[in-house]
Amino acid sequence: MSYHDIGEGIYNLLDEVTELAHIYNYEPNELRDFPCATITALQHTNTFADTASNNREFQFMVRLYFRRDQSDYEDIMRKLVDLIIVAIEADPTLDGNCNYAIPTEARWLYQEKEVPVRICEMTITANVRLNR
Repeated sequence: MSYHDIGEGIYNLLDEVTELAHIYNYEPNELRDFPCATITALQHTNTFADTASNNREFQFMVRLYFRRDQSDYEDIMRKLVDLIIVAIEADPTLDGNCNYAIPTEARWLYQEKEVPVRICEMTITANVRLNR
């Protein structure tokens, strides 16, 4: 249960969302197909649980991108975010890579990439209890 494993678990869950045209396991300089998602690690914290184990909390950012040159882009993004929340809630262990995950925080943005895009930044927190 590591950054690599949890990132891979998130990727596998997003891969089940057929509405995504492309998934990047990093933040690329240029996006190819829309809608797409990127997965990046943010941080982790360790807390003392007891004399035999620690609680480790990993945070990842999933960014969803969609072009704003379609009149229904906002509706498409909302549906896509709902699908991803449901996918993660349906498998809170992120494909067996953590004890449980909480995908409850999101922030919506507008940005200029190759084209104007709508973005949803979703923070996924994965909790792991590790024996020492």
